Amino acid sequence: MRTSSVLLSAFHFILSTFLVMVGILFLGLGKISHVKHALWRFLDANPDIFSIVGISLIALGAVLFMVMFTVYKKVFYQVKMNSSEIQIDPEIIESYVKHCMKEVLPGIAPNCEVIIGKNQKIEIFTRLGLKSVEEHEKTLALLEKRISDLLKEKMGYRDEFLLTVTVE
Repeated sequence: MRTSSVLLSAFHFILSTFLVMVGILFLGLGKISHVKHALWRFLDANPDIFSIVGISLIALGAVLFMVMFTVYKKVFYQVKMNSSEIQIDPEIIESYVKHCMKEVLPGIAPNCEVIIGKNQKIEIFTRLGLKSVEEHEKTLALLEKRISDLLKEKMGYRDEFLLTVTVE
């Protein structure tokens, strides 16, 4: 899983937990009159608290917007041909890689994630259940060769790519 996805998930979890707790607090304020009056006296004595809460909510909203637009921004692999430029969705590359993995490892259901990094570098993350070290080396070398050939053939990708494999 990407670091940005983990951070975004943690941030949303904390925010939703906070909102649920505030909701429970407001539900309870209607039932307990002395807490409601104490809270009213506190807010009446400290009117600056509204500015602090308002600025905090605006900052929280701004952070949510920035995170949403940066994390969910669509990334494409760009292929420059004679006079035009083509954009390829990483899901297409992922389907090529899964097809290649089915050929190399026919008994295993392929699972991978493709990320287009800086400078249009392709990163492939996958998980394999191999047993011996010899099997790892042989299979990974074959998989890397096949994926490299496939990317050259289908997209003209001649640069190196990163293949990150988690072995279970």
